[in-house]
Amino acid sequence: MGDDQLVRVWDVARREELRQLTDHSAFTRGVGFSPDGATLYTCSDDGTVRAWRARG
Repeated sequence: MGDDQLVRVWDVARREELRQLTDHSAFTRGVGFSPDGATLYTCSDDGTVRAWRARG
């Protein structure tokens, strides 16, 4: 999360950025995962909440 409006998804074990999520038009405020880990949710100062496939 950051001022660049991107959410970066990382493989922590490999220290590798997997992808960037770019649909928000303002600062991203929060990130969460569904209980099964399949969905990633983001919320932003642009007033939106987005749902993403966590993998690929």
